[in-house]
Amino acid sequence: MAVTIDGTTGITTPAISSTTPAGVASGGTGATTLTANNVILGNGTSQVQLVAPGSSGNVLTSNGTTWQSSVLSSGLTLDATLTPAAASSAVSITGLASRKSFFIINNGAASNATATLRFALSDDNGSSYSSPIGFGPTNSTQPNAVFQIFLTNVSASKPYYSLGSGPTIGGGIISTNSGVTNAIQISLSTSTFTGAGSILIYGMN
Repeated sequence: MAVTIDGTTGITTPAISSTTPAGVASGGTGATTLTANNVILGNGTSQVQLVAPGSSGNVLTSNGTTWQSSVLSSGLTLDATLTPAAASSAVSITGLASRKSFFIINNGAASNATATLRFALSDDNGSSYSSPIGFGPTNSTQPNAVFQIFLTNVSASKPYYSLGSGPTIGGGIISTNSGVTNAIQISLSTSTFTGAGSILIYGMN
């Protein structure tokens, strides 16, 4: 691009003035103003694009094509809230969405006597379940615990693998189900539920 300068007006080609912003091809933005605190995005040879901050706590995320201000996601979705009936020894949920893993929180669901909380998985929507795996005791004074189930295939000779246990923070179960885990059964090794509290199932994508 040729630049023309004369002794009176300075640069005459390309045209530059306080009212005509320099285009992108000339090294400018093509915009007359840039909104304070906005993020500038490239837009080829066209005027730059701006992304406003949005709501407090938002983060800049990609939708695969461009950038946008979005609410920060924890990745967790509450899939189900289970309320074990009094005198029952098991509760189950079917129709679960496909997830990478599940977090299960015992939100005060207590048993009438000390018992192990057990989990079993199903890939046929509850028609059949795996052998249950137990973690930690639960009773009327220790009803709260957090568990994670990882839905990742492992060796067929080791269908489930315990990652740890405890009355406060439980471990994980790794599923070898050939299909999608779409049902979870939660039961007590002995005793029954009191009917108080609930069990929350969160899915993680």
